[in-house]
Amino acid sequence: MRYASRRVGNADHLRIWLAQSRVVWVMGHLASNAVANASAEFPKQRRKISMPPYSGEIARDSRFFVSQYLSWRTEAEASAFAEAFKHFAQERGVF
Repeated sequence: MRYASRRVGNADHLRIWLAQSRVVWVMGHLASNAVANASAEFPKQRRKISMPPYSGEIARDSRFFVSQYLSWRTEAEASAFAEAFKHFAQERGVF
């Protein structure tokens, strides 16, 4: 696993935001690795985020929602990602 990448290894800047957030949308593999480095609540494990059960929560009752990165490659699925996040956030009383 690549949690020590220069791009995500030191994710201390995320800690304050993660501590303040009721829900967190983690978008893409780099973000997943960075959040795993910044929060013990987000387990360091391999995830095939392009496959079910994602887009979705990392575990039952988790505050972390994981999806692929939005780009031209995932443009066709963007509304499904957003709808899944909306449902996720509503279940947690955010919207």
